[in-house]
Amino acid sequence: MSALIVLLLALFVPPASAQVITALPPATGGDPAGEWQADSTGYQVYVPPDLSSLNLTFSGRLRGRFAVKRDSTYTANYIVSAKASVNFLGQRTFDLTDTANASGRYSVRGTRMIVTGLDSANSVDTLSYSVKADTLLLMVPITDPRVTAFGIRIILVLPFRRDTVSPGVSADFNGNGRVDFDDFFMFAEAFGKQRGEVGFNAKFDLNADGAINFDDFFIFAERFGGSG
Repeated sequence: MSALIVLLLALFVPPASAQVITALPPATGGDPAGEWQADSTGYQVYVPPDLSSLNLTFSGRLRGRFAVKRDSTYTANYIVSAKASVNFLGQRTFDLTDTANASGRYSVRGTRMIVTGLDSANSVDTLSYSVKADTLLLMVPITDPRVTAFGIRIILVLPFRRDTVSPGVSADFNGNGRVDFDDFFMFAEAFGKQRGEVGFNAKFDLNADGAINFDDFFIFAERFGGSG
């Protein structure tokens, strides 16, 4: 995903409430292979019960895509906007927004997915996960040093839903052989239209659900810079 597009999302999409929980949902594993997406999705934040006295609250949302292939490779293009407010010697607020824009290899061991290159080129992360029907729950620890320096273990429970978009749909709207900013501006003009409304054009409805929305935006962003 273009870094510029990720930045635009971070700046212009307002946060939503995130649910604080004091017990992690059980990780059940399953087959993670597939194309997964999240569009303005709320998520849960696991906070240890002994921190409840701090009145810790979160706001944020999850947007983006997580592709897990059967050849043991993955591509992550998502952003987790997160602001934490804590009552400790007065009310303090921290911006913990995290962007995953990476690809690498993965392996599965029971209910854990071991991924390389998610945080940095040489990083190796072990993430608990669950696949239930068309939902993938990915449990991602917060690694911000402002949190980890105090030995605090906070985990984001990120929900993605399975994407069934046909790979043959093209995002090269002007037909010049590449997906570039000309296509982006065309898409932006059509954004928000629904089938039956004046100005709706099905070629911008990349997942064919009858609406040109953020689901289509993330499909476009994934193909940005390519040939279609």
